[in-house]
Amino acid sequence: MTMEKFMSASCFVLLLVYPPVSSVAIATLYCLDFNDVGKYLNTDFRVDCSSDAYTTTKTIGILAVIVWPVGAI
Repeated sequence: MTMEKFMSASCFVLLLVYPPVSSVAIATLYCLDFNDVGKYLNTDFRVDCSSDAYTTTKTIGILAVIVWPVGAI
């Protein structure tokens, strides 16, 4: 495979993968506030946004947003 074909195929794959990966990375940062009940992740209401587990998830999500959607521009 020539370098030109390889680059073309790589760009095509990136264009296919970019939107869903960006959406998932950004979705990890969006919590909904249910007043008396608490804050929960919009995509999975089992995840409490005030928990330590979510803090780790949020850190990874921020890094993913910096590296993937912003870094790919």
